[in-house]
Amino acid sequence: MSSMKSTLTINLVLVFTVLFILTGCNMETNNSSEVDVQLLESRQWKLNHFNQQPLIPNTSITISFSKGRVSGNAGANSYFASYTVEGQRLSVGPVASTKLFKMKPEGVMDQEQRFLNALAKMSRIQLNNDSLRLIDEGISLEFEVMPELSK
Repeated sequence: MSSMKSTLTINLVLVFTVLFILTGCNMETNNSSEVDVQLLESRQWKLNHFNQQPLIPNTSITISFSKGRVSGNAGANSYFASYTVEGQRLSVGPVASTKLFKMKPEGVMDQEQRFLNALAKMSRIQLNNDSLRLIDEGISLEFEVMPELSK
């Protein structure tokens, strides 16, 4: 009888372990749900951090999405590109920009070029109500909503 209880206990532990693992996998799948494109396109966003680093003081980089087109200001120049979102996958077409030159603040042109290069490589998107994160291997662009300019 003791052996039967032991076997039953082990079987129950195994069943609950398998259920726990399957539930965990299912939760992970739910976290990678579709991005709300309507929410994405209803906001204008300001870059806060580039690879967890703040921008050069007194500079601003913005982004907005509308009907398959992404655009904004990269610090000195305006830019635009096409984009698509499927689930949490992001694809950005070739990025084009105006060609103004800005000397101050120091480093703004390098920051702009790094941003434009990174934007073209983005492959994943994470969207919360007031925050947007564009990601690729080793690169992270973190934006916050611009309430005063939201559409």
